[in-house]
Amino acid sequence: MNFLSFEWRIIEKIGGQENGDEKDISRLFDPPALVHGLEFNQKRPITLFQGKGCLKCRGTGYLGRIGIYELVPINASIRRLIKAETDTETLRAQAIKEGVYTLRQNAVKKLLEGKTTLEEVLRVTWTHA
Repeated sequence: MNFLSFEWRIIEKIGGQENGDEKDISRLFDPPALVHGLEFNQKRPITLFQGKGCLKCRGTGYLGRIGIYELVPINASIRRLIKAETDTETLRAQAIKEGVYTLRQNAVKKLLEGKTTLEEVLRVTWTHA
């Protein structure tokens, strides 16, 4: 299968959950569905991680990087739009309609998995609100 990539970014990865602090941020949001344009479709408390910092990460709490992407599988409807030389925004809208994660949704997924921080998601995807 072929893929089309609209965008990608590199975000900082938390240095290791054994070195991190958990913080339940669900009480900070009313309703808990939106924060700074980030959509959390979770009915349970939201627990995020923050790196503590150590010698290995030079006190930053981050160690390594991970990618976030907008990857679109090229199916029949996307192929038709490409052949018709459709503009990028229309292609992107069709891809989202078909269930493709946006760059920010992909970052939020990594956030909820404990791989990065809220601050990093906002820093890297601010223009994608």
